[in-house]
Amino acid sequence: MSETPIKELYDEILACDLPEHGLSAGDIGTVVLVHHNAAGYEVEFTALDGDTIAVVTLMANQSAQFKLVQLLTCANFDDFLREEGLLAECEAGALRRVVTSQIEQEMKRLRISRAKLASRMKTSRTTMDQFFAEGETPVTLQLLERAALALGRKLKVELA
Repeated sequence: MSETPIKELYDEILACDLPEHGLSAGDIGTVVLVHHNAAGYEVEFTALDGDTIAVVTLMANQSAQFKLVQLLTCANFDDFLREEGLLAECEAGALRRVVTSQIEQEMKRLRISRAKLASRMKTSRTTMDQFFAEGETPVTLQLLERAALALGRKLKVELA
């Protein structure tokens, strides 16, 4: 959490679910009004297309029910994820999505179906469905490498 006071037009990360407003922890909103003496805040949450999902009044004395975490830069967001113990998990999930997307693009380029890829990898179609699932199904480096090799490619992993 940031010690910087919440100000108007700051982007904030909601740190808990607010189901009555259709909001989940991790949703990002913009503070559109700070009430007198920071007694509360009006926060607008929007969809990617800019349409408003909800404008929520969050009172400062409700901090036990919710919290906002200031989002200033990507570096600060990484720090937030690191402090919450989520950075490695988020980065691994993002990396998995990037590599599986690249594999899907190569399959499309080569006109290879999931069933055909599964056959080349000597694995089941169910494994391939889990491999490409949108959720956070764990995928091993070995499975990623087998998929790459089945497409005539190599998996490259390096420290940055």
